[in-house]
Amino acid sequence: MLSRCLSLTSRNLLSYGFASQKIKVSNPVAELDGDEMTRIFW
Repeated sequence: MLSRCLSLTSRNLLSYGFASQKIKVSNPVAELDGDEMTRIFW
């Protein structure tokens, strides 16, 4: 159940293009792309 929920959520994020966009911060510590952010979130 949890894995299905996670796969649906990640699919929704990818379909909206969040994984391909960068998050802008005022004082960046490190630059992360969408794949790295996904690994951190999950």
